[in-house]
Amino acid sequence: MTPTIEDVAGQCLSLVASGAERMQADDPDNALRAFATALVATQLAPQDEVWELRALAVFNMSRLRLRKRNHEEARKLREQGLAWLENASGPPQIPARLMPLFNELMAEVLADIGEFRRAIPYCEAAILTSSELFRVPAGIAAALWRAGKCYVRVGLRDHAAVPLRAAAKMFGTLSGDPRLAAVLLDLGNALRKTVPAEAEQCYKDAAEFHVARAQLESAAPAWVNLGVLCSEQGRYVESLAYYEKALRVREKSPGTPPERMGTLLNNIANVHRRMKQFEDALGSVDRARGFLEPVGGHSLACAYGTRGLIFRDWGRDEDSVEWFRKSAAEHEKQPSPNLDTLCEELENEAAALERLGRLDEAGGARNRLDSVRASIAAIAPSGAEAGDVKPPTEGAVLIELDFGSRAGTSYGRSDALALEDRLFDLLEEHNAGYSGGRVVVPEATTLMFYGDDAEAMFKVLEPALLADPACVGARVTVRQGDQHREVMLPRKVM
Repeated sequence: MTPTIEDVAGQCLSLVASGAERMQADDPDNALRAFATALVATQLAPQDEVWELRALAVFNMSRLRLRKRNHEEARKLREQGLAWLENASGPPQIPARLMPLFNELMAEVLADIGEFRRAIPYCEAAILTSSELFRVPAGIAAALWRAGKCYVRVGLRDHAAVPLRAAAKMFGTLSGDPRLAAVLLDLGNALRKTVPAEAEQCYKDAAEFHVARAQLESAAPAWVNLGVLCSEQGRYVESLAYYEKALRVREKSPGTPPERMGTLLNNIANVHRRMKQFEDALGSVDRARGFLEPVGGHSLACAYGTRGLIFRDWGRDEDSVEWFRKSAAEHEKQPSPNLDTLCEELENEAAALERLGRLDEAGGARNRLDSVRASIAAIAPSGAEAGDVKPPTEGAVLIELDFGSRAGTSYGRSDALALEDRLFDLLEEHNAGYSGGRVVVPEATTLMFYGDDAEAMFKVLEPALLADPACVGARVTVRQGDQHREVMLPRKVM
């Protein structure tokens, strides 16, 4: 008997969801096996009915390659998935009851592999059905955040503000949830050019969230964004103070990614540019290029654009054109270019060419600019609304461990994953709750568990927490609805 599309879709989506869970659990071999089996399962139905399912499986294989830093193989798999997605005509041939899970899985993987623009329709569809998939408000808030983040990454700030405000409002009711600071950063980025005062408060609140926990590496991105905002407002002394604070933290951390160092130095270059200290600006941006050119990407494109702006403001239009062009080319190489920034680079290139009298070339740049603006206009704004956010009613136990992604600590990712599994087994054994995943920053790992009764969950978990050396000094939030209490687990007595 030939399987129906419902049978094939159900099996494929179940396997992809399982593979995603295995990938999160740092089990790449079983994750790959699940994705490959999902791809094989699609061969049981006519190909016209399963293009989207095949693309979903291959996108997840690409994501797995990215985690392993195999960028070339990841690119080939991503392009294969995009080709299959293009083959699909009309709405997905997937039964209606499975569409919420399909939209969620596709939104998640496309956002994770940098296909932000393609992810947006799936993000919006996932928001509309999020209440069917998620048992807790945190899941709905996360779906809103993902949509907003995708809009920000493609430069559609006004589109982003709606779902991000909703996500921030919801996470604000979830005491102790570590995702609030990251949402506030994205919301600040969405508002920085239009509502700078609100953006500044978002950045300050995000920084304070981490400073209160002595998580200075995690506070640094908020300080960097405050530096950007102050620089744009002509508050140069404040801007440099924020940048220097972030720079001190990042230079002391051996695990700081090159992109973060390069981005920070590029921002410092822009302050010097605005202060007309052009030699200092060139020195900073060239240091930034040293960090960014080996990795490429959006940040490198921005550094090229900064070099163009330095030459422009210095009155050297001939030199500036080269760098504006390099910036636009680097932006266009990305899976989902930031369209707002790309418009800025093309506008700067065209204006410089016009000042030089090179009008034919300027016309070509303006034609490309019109094309990008048309692409922006074609993307509908988000329909996600916050509405009245009701306080959560479920119970939650959030366990903030005293170690994160920073290297050189006594405990690491494998210890956190093993602990998460043990605690989940305890909750299952007592039918008390389930795991809601984890959030990792350089200084901390937060394990999240949900259930009907937070105190009952903590009663089950507390003996295991007190007995595990990895939990020494952990901060535990026990939350029921809009009420919560914090428990600090004992530290070692020296």
